[in-house]
Amino acid sequence: MWRRLYALWIRHEADLRRQLGEDQAQNMLREARRMLPRLDGRRVLAVTLRRAR
Repeated sequence: MWRRLYALWIRHEADLRRQLGEDQAQNMLREARRMLPRLDGRRVLAVTLRRAR
């Protein structure tokens, strides 16, 4: 999920800047460029917990 979201942010950089403003878009793009390479070694894991009664 995150890989696709970050790639979309980067792909639509001009739209983000126009719609959200320079500061917000820059923050999002900085996060995407920093985190996207780090996702290669990660696995997706979902955990469901049940509260004891």
